[in-house]
Amino acid sequence: SAWIRQSNGSLHIDSQNGTHIRENYYSNGNVILCEGGGLVGIGVEPLLGKLEVYAVASNVNVGNVRLLDSTAMTADVGGIFSCGGKYTTGGLYADYATMRGRKDNVTSGDYAGYMTLGTRPNSASMVEHVWITSAGNVGIGKAPGTIGNTNKLQVAGTTAATNSIGISAWSADALGSRIELGKSRGAAIGTNTIVNDGDVVGSLLGYGANGSTFTNLASIGMEVDGTPGATNDMPGRIVFKTTPNGSGTLTEAMRLSQDQTALFASSIKTAAPTTGTAAPWKLGTLVTGQVGLTMLTTQYLEVDVSGSLVKLATI
Repeated sequence: SAWIRQSNGSLHIDSQNGTHIRENYYSNGNVILCEGGGLVGIGVEPLLGKLEVYAVASNVNVGNVRLLDSTAMTADVGGIFSCGGKYTTGGLYADYATMRGRKDNVTSGDYAGYMTLGTRPNSASMVEHVWITSAGNVGIGKAPGTIGNTNKLQVAGTTAATNSIGISAWSADALGSRIELGKSRGAAIGTNTIVNDGDVVGSLLGYGANGSTFTNLASIGMEVDGTPGATNDMPGRIVFKTTPNGSGTLTEAMRLSQDQTALFASSIKTAAPTTGTAAPWKLGTLVTGQVGLTMLTTQYLEVDVSGSLVKLATI
């Protein structure tokens, strides 16, 4: 059983075993859940936690528990959820980590917001490390969009330890770590629609700072190289691109085609014989034990694998 009583300007809610919750109206309006006291349940009898709230979460925009910031409306303000504990043998408390929801802008009536996660270094203030924007973009080390392109995931740092991503495999088998890139022509997530010849399935891109923004300098792309079939037929190629000096546009330098031959761009033919056309060079196996480098539609450079034969031959 429990009862309510008033004593010395304070309101006490006592339980039968003597533990209690005290709401102090007299001094500063604080609500105190006494250490060692009973569990508190809102909506149902509590089971495990010191405070449990049960309700139907029917409104996706309003939580069962709300932490609101009473600061005047402006950007970057919002409620904070903090986790901490005793950090000295003398029993002093400190906050160790926070989660905060902030207003995204200074526009009245616009409730777009973002979330940050922070931790506290020793002898320092709380530092935010992870940002999730109102668009769902994630930044680690810096808010996304401030380090060049606005991608779904960005990692920024000032050292190799803070600007790197590590992936490792720990398993008793022959499989290693991997990164998988995929594409469907379905307009909705989860819709599997066959890709077309020439579609770019995934790319690795390199950018360099130019003083005001970031510019492409090189890329490795994986593309569909032919007409895919309905099952287990997906011809592919790898395309290597670089940015020439004085340009900011990626230009194809080499590709590995679905037939496992290497094609080099015409700009690479500076060491080629003077005869020929501007067609790309093609490196591939001609016959067993020989490698051919095609310079013309009717000529190739033949090199024996033993190194004993080098000649310009005709097909």
